[in-house]
Amino acid sequence: MLRYLSSKDRRARDNPIMAEVQIRSLSHRHREIADWLLANPHEKNLQKLCNMMNISRPWISVVMQSDVFKEYWAKRRAEYERDMHDKVLRKQYDVTLKALEKLDDIIAADDVDDRLIFDIANKTAANLGFAPSRGPRTSVVEERTQELTRTVDAGTLAEARETIRRITRVEHAQLPAPEPE
Repeated sequence: MLRYLSSKDRRARDNPIMAEVQIRSLSHRHREIADWLLANPHEKNLQKLCNMMNISRPWISVVMQSDVFKEYWAKRRAEYERDMHDKVLRKQYDVTLKALEKLDDIIAADDVDDRLIFDIANKTAANLGFAPSRGPRTSVVEERTQELTRTVDAGTLAEARETIRRITRVEHAQLPAPEPE
């Protein structure tokens, strides 16, 4: 809807006299245009509006492009949207209350399955924001060990063994002697 409100009619744009015309104040006919636009939000063809009101397409364009109409249209549309929002919200509350009354009747019956009652309680609590939180997600840490095999020549291996023996002897020599029992 906003797309055709902002685009100018080609004939009005090409005609310098039409392009300079500005509406100074709104008449009841201009308000009727806004009412029609609100009543027909999905209508893209403004020719139907022109035929209904017996006015030309270039004049509709001039009216809709005027600053006065744009300001009125923005206010009127905001009022309409607020009103629709309130109506929808009230209707949703009414439906919710009716549904809760019926659920009350179902739960009050003795022949109701306990799982149904539990399911209703959980869903109701969740919708009201009272459901328990799941807490932080546990992350799975995957450790990978890789066995590395290297080939070593006999001389390097003998040297490493000798170094280990020397370190072990030094550590044992530094230990205090065991105390007699």
